[in-house]
Amino acid sequence: MKLYYSLAATAAALLIAVATPARATPIAYTLSASGNSMRTANPINFTGTFVFDPSGPTLDHVSITSTGFMTITFDTPATPISADEISATSSTGFGAPAPLEIVFTNPLTNAPDTVASIAWGPTSGPTESLTNPQGQVVPAAATPEPSALFLMGGALGLFLLVLGATRHGRQAPPSQPSGA
Repeated sequence: MKLYYSLAATAAALLIAVATPARATPIAYTLSASGNSMRTANPINFTGTFVFDPSGPTLDHVSITSTGFMTITFDTPATPISADEISATSSTGFGAPAPLEIVFTNPLTNAPDTVASIAWGPTSGPTESLTNPQGQVVPAAATPEPSALFLMGGALGLFLLVLGATRHGRQAPPSQPSGA
């Protein structure tokens, strides 16, 4: 029995030592949106990925490409204006760099969100946008926070340790008869 409680105490101590505090995690998104160009009425598609950290807010690993009557790659993150809007610039097209702004219906979270508007264009000159954009961003599958599991395991181990110590303290010593 002593071995069992010793193992429980060791496991509890390890789980508590390894536990990390919960924190916001950057979320990877996949974008798929389309619509007609406001100026030329030609169809344009936007596809790609980006990583958004709502605690910053920061934007990383942008790779969004527009295809249709022109192809532009937006791959340089810019400062997001808010949690429901991202900004990036292109390294190709429009005499780069060209800005891109995508506004979402809601602030970005671990749930899919609808694209409300997309605008892009040269740094000097007329801006282009989509009329009635259709599309959404979908986050990668969220991973559970391990810290909650570690804390629960540690608490259970400590409970078993205390329970064992309490039960051990109530037992009669081996030299004393059990009815005395």
